[in-house]
Amino acid sequence: MGQFDPEEGSLVSEVAYVLLGAFIGGILTYFTTLRSLFNQSVVGERKGWRDEIRKITLEVIQAVENRGTRDLAALRHCLAMRLNPRDPEDNAILNCAILQGGETCDCAVEEFVSRVSILLKHDWERAKLETSFVKKYFVRAHRPSYWMVKRDPETAKFRKLTRFGRFFALAIVSVLLLIVPLIVEPLLWPLVDSWQSGWSFIWSPKGME
Repeated sequence: MGQFDPEEGSLVSEVAYVLLGAFIGGILTYFTTLRSLFNQSVVGERKGWRDEIRKITLEVIQAVENRGTRDLAALRHCLAMRLNPRDPEDNAILNCAILQGGETCDCAVEEFVSRVSILLKHDWERAKLETSFVKKYFVRAHRPSYWMVKRDPETAKFRKLTRFGRFFALAIVSVLLLIVPLIVEPLLWPLVDSWQSGWSFIWSPKGME
């Protein structure tokens, strides 16, 4: 059997560390590139979609002011192609009175604009969460109903914890409830002893003299 050469072993270790570093660097570069492509494609497309929705919304309001019934019908179809047909809140936007060529009062316009604003805010929250490495696993974008926002705008939340987020928050609270007493208890015992001593002195015959 040949003798072990320390220099040769050191060289092998250095090569292993270099290969490991290159492997980890390649993985980080891969995920960073994927995130960059996602931001440029999906998030960029969403921004364009929100801009189109805003443009159509302004055109709808202008058509209402000009009494353009045909323009409203065309804009409704244009808006329908950009909304989710299975979403009840999206369908509620299309069923607004001003898109049906019916009511043109201020309350109808206000409802339409408010519903579209909620839609855009919800999508903006989704885009922000999806570009985050951590938050998207703990928080999800929530779309409150129009009536919820109208009744109490202050309580209308556009973000909610996911199931994993709720479980994680519960786990953190449970750990804190177990650890904090262990840390605080040694600090409280001297205070309890001094309090008991003072209380005993007050009620002792000597303390009452």
